Amino acid sequence: MPLVERKVVVLAVDTSEASFKVVDYAAKEIPQGYEVRLLHIHPVIPHHLGGYVGDEPAALEQKDLEEIEAERAQKFLTLQLLPRVQLTHPDAIPVLVKVGSTDASVIGAALCKYAQDNHANPVIIAAHNRPTLEELFVGSVTEYCVHHCYEVHLLHVLPSDFFEELVTPTEIELEELEKAEVRVALDEASQIGGAICKYSSITGASLVIMGNRGKSTILEFSKSLVDHCVKHCRKPLMLLWLG
Repeated sequence: MPLVERKVVVLAVDTSEASFKVVDYAAKEIPQGYEVRLLHIHPVIPHHLGGYVGDEPAALEQKDLEEIEAERAQKFLTLQLLPRVQLTHPDAIPVLVKVGSTDASVIGAALCKYAQDNHANPVIIAAHNRPTLEELFVGSVTEYCVHHCYEVHLLHVLPSDFFEELVTPTEIELEELEKAEVRVALDEASQIGGAICKYSSITGASLVIMGNRGKSTILEFSKSLVDHCVKHCRKPLMLLWLG
């Protein structure tokens, strides 16, 4: 008897309102025949951060708070989100994975590992359009997954309230060659990305498909075409990892 290939799709959610949009979009768009995993990576703050080292009451209180938060997250997953998916995919299952950090890269790594271990293809995740400064310090789970998961990704990018106008620099200091290269790369990526986003919006495209090769060191600073589209496109993106 020939082996039947499993088709698994991971819906990456959290406890925010954005998860309802991810779930509703996925429930409508995912074809029948896929195993749907509703995945929430739940960050847990280590006990010793809840009080002084050796402070047993503080550690116990912190542990109680962690259990309450984990239980709350599990209820949100199973009582609020799961029923919406099961309207079209009744066999969908909820999965809660705990990690010992709130860092975006740790959460993203856990998400990618689960997807890889379960041969998920694609992963569906919502992109939060955070301010640049906030993202610099807090990080972005979406951006981490874009550049580290080695599977096809389908990202449901939440609509922006406005379309950012692109500004082209009029002067570049030629004696600062390295900085000039960065600024040119940034400008080119934003212009091309802006054109892609604008065209998809004007034409009413239901999906934008792009290739993703990762980023070099210089583009890590200046951002890439993919990053621009992740933050600004109002349409869902399908990113194909090209190696």
